[in-house]
Amino acid sequence: MVRLALKVGYIGSAYHGFQIQPDLPTVEGKLCEGLESSGVISDRRASRFISAGRTDRGVHAFGQVVAFDTDNYRLAVPRIINTFLPEDIWVWARSEVDSSFDPRRDALSREYRYILYAGSLEIERMKEASKILIGRHDFASFSKRGDELTTIRDVHKIDLKMQNDLIIFDISADAFLWQMVRRIVAALALVGSGEKDSDWLEGLLNSKTSTIAPAPAYGLILRGVSYRDLKFEVDRYVCDRMVSALSERFEHYAVLKGVMDGMRNNKLI
Repeated sequence: MVRLALKVGYIGSAYHGFQIQPDLPTVEGKLCEGLESSGVISDRRASRFISAGRTDRGVHAFGQVVAFDTDNYRLAVPRIINTFLPEDIWVWARSEVDSSFDPRRDALSREYRYILYAGSLEIERMKEASKILIGRHDFASFSKRGDELTTIRDVHKIDLKMQNDLIIFDISADAFLWQMVRRIVAALALVGSGEKDSDWLEGLLNSKTSTIAPAPAYGLILRGVSYRDLKFEVDRYVCDRMVSALSERFEHYAVLKGVMDGMRNNKLI
């Protein structure tokens, strides 16, 4: 019996979040079905299956991490497992880990990316305001309250950059609260639009009351989870297939946006 950690990517559009829910399609549910069908595990609970964290409905991931016990090590390879998974979920790396490894408890940090349509937002104003959020703070007002023992989190970085007509947010922290990233993005967008200023953002940070509606889930991606002294064996073939599938999906939306822009330019809508 060995304990394995896998890196998993997925497009979350078709799922009701990551965590298993009764009678609803979830990423974890499909992943566990695939692991059982492939013979890698016989039962989710018996294998001590656990993930690095939950993602909400519609949220995507490149670097989700799960771990479980298996006595079928030779079957637990990405290319075999992926034949039992839907086309929007991919296992792309694995690592043999200590028997006590817990991908949630042992994580040093997590990193998310949010992709936002820039429109008329002032990115420099947003960059300056984002500095207020870096460091150790109580982020209660940037979360939908769950079962957390504390709402204090340590944000390591917030990077913003323009890419064509999109603003790319990269944010990392020791851990995140429920909807924390999406609410931070929404708050910074209000600053970027000129509707709010940095003083408002600082006051919100010091408040205990959540007043910010989260940015849409479809723009959020779990980029990765970091661990001490943990190296993964990457399947490059699977990575190429994943990138190709994602490129096709996003090209589809880019074409639709072009059609919409053309209709606007011709004053059809």
